[in-house]
Amino acid sequence: TRATSPASERATQSCLIHHSGMGELLDFDFNTTSLHNFYRISDLLLKHKDALEEHVTTQQKLLHDQADTIVLYDLTNTYLEGQAKTNRKAQFGVSKEKRSDCRLITLGLVLNQHGFLKRSKFLPGNVSEPGSLQDAVKILSSSEDLFKPTVVIDAGIATESNLSWLRENHYTYVVSARQKAPPVEPTGEPALVGNSPNYQVKVTELPTQGQEKWIYCESAAKAATASSLKTLFQERFESALEKLAAGLSKPKGRKKTAKVLERVGRLKEKHRSISGCYDVKAIPSEDGLTVIRLEWSVLPEKLADKLTGHYYLRTNLLERSASELWNLYNTIRTVEDAFRFMKSSLGMRPVYHQKEHRVDGHLWITILAYTLIQEVLYRLRARGITYHWETIRTCLSSRIRVSMRAKTDTSSTVHLRTTTEAERIHLELYEALGFSPSILRPKKMVM
Repeated sequence: TRATSPASERATQSCLIHHSGMGELLDFDFNTTSLHNFYRISDLLLKHKDALEEHVTTQQKLLHDQADTIVLYDLTNTYLEGQAKTNRKAQFGVSKEKRSDCRLITLGLVLNQHGFLKRSKFLPGNVSEPGSLQDAVKILSSSEDLFKPTVVIDAGIATESNLSWLRENHYTYVVSARQKAPPVEPTGEPALVGNSPNYQVKVTELPTQGQEKWIYCESAAKAATASSLKTLFQERFESALEKLAAGLSKPKGRKKTAKVLERVGRLKEKHRSISGCYDVKAIPSEDGLTVIRLEWSVLPEKLADKLTGHYYLRTNLLERSASELWNLYNTIRTVEDAFRFMKSSLGMRPVYHQKEHRVDGHLWITILAYTLIQEVLYRLRARGITYHWETIRTCLSSRIRVSMRAKTDTSSTVHLRTTTEAERIHLELYEALGFSPSILRPKKMVM
């Protein structure tokens, strides 16, 4: 139900009773079950989370005969409505949705290169992203694996300590580098990568540095976006400075030196993505107690290095080409797409539960729904069908069960329960998934 009609437990109960054929499919009358049971099933599923994850991973390997050569790890968070004071994980932090007024819960997700679930973890809303990697990778270690997968992570988790730990434990990795690149020039001719002509990236290698190789990536589309963001950030910061400067000449404006400097510091922190590119000076009065004016200027050399559209990758896969490594790193979009899908299409955001186990249960049911959908989409893609889940959900919702009633000449009444005829799109999906179009047979009753 979370996959087809994401909603609260109360709305889910109503949907199953009044708007779903699930009761007929399972031969179960949802009118006979209480709302409390819908909460209890969440608790039960959460209780067996580790076993279910292991089972799902094993079954996917058996079904698709795949080796997990790559694992993708990333974190996201979602916000909670309400105080959730008894929930230890509900903490204030940096919200992905800019909801700094709400407590957060963090979800760590490990997927393989095909987008299938490997492991998940529920963490406090203020968790340090880099600090969560080692535990996540340790959980994946299995004595049955003949090789260790390549780990792909984003810049926020790829700290020097994490990369050292991966090397020490003999993991290969491809990561986005937030650290300063080696002071050497790229070698060789750049190669174009990317499937879309509107978003192609030039990649080239830097000379190998010890155990690692660095890849220089330059994107025209990313540069255009970065230029627009840079202009926007500059306008916002300068507007805030102008407002503060204008207050110096107003009767009740902030003028004391300490207060003005404090306010400048807060503005720099608020606009930290661009404030480092400015030199801001508070010109004091003769006695030094007040500020008479603010002056600021752009530092061109620092501004030139901000939001440029180029970035670096780091890896210890020394034999791979720059193009191969970029394509390998780009698989991180799989987990980012999974987060986006769970939040927008599966109702993971926001969370209305208050108790810790109920919040965890809400996230776990969302992950299970994603796992089911990913299996469906994978099978459809294998048959050349590339519809989005929303399209599939809309198409299949047009086929419904219909009840008809008619009186006969003998004063009896015929009740007929039947399914509407499958359309072309329905047949296409059923065939690709190996389902029969005759999901539920007609039912006839004479009264």
